[in-house]
Amino acid sequence: MVVACLILHSAARADNLTVTLFSPVVGAPGSTLSIVGTIVAPSTNSGSVYLNSDALSLAGPFTLNDDPFILNAPTSMAPGATYTAVLFTVTISPQASEGIYTGFFTILGGESGDPLALDPISNTASFEVHVVPEPTAMLLIGTGLIGIMLRVRRRR
Repeated sequence: MVVACLILHSAARADNLTVTLFSPVVGAPGSTLSIVGTIVAPSTNSGSVYLNSDALSLAGPFTLNDDPFILNAPTSMAPGATYTAVLFTVTISPQASEGIYTGFFTILGGESGDPLALDPISNTASFEVHVVPEPTAMLLIGTGLIGIMLRVRRRR
């Protein structure tokens, strides 16, 4: 399992946030991945930015949990502030099939004059989850193929 992150920056505004997710993160079906990221309030911001909410989405056989962000992130960030930590977790279903799954993590915030506003401060980081078979599954398949080849060889 590899999680690759593609960073998208929002349009230029007076105040903003930058969200960066670290990658790659490797896991297997049935495991839980902790996605670490950095949130930066640029020093050019005119005042504090409130981190009011977040949105998280990933299509497919996954369970997403944004509790690390909700419980641990600061409620506001002064100009020049940086926060790095686990932002959310992704639990991969044991039945996850091979493929690429795309998701996003968005932070919604407000300017210093309106701590309840959800705009214009927001930023999104997109990410992909690549599901690959576990090494033990590949070993089992390989062993089975060798057994079939030996049986065919004996018949000849």
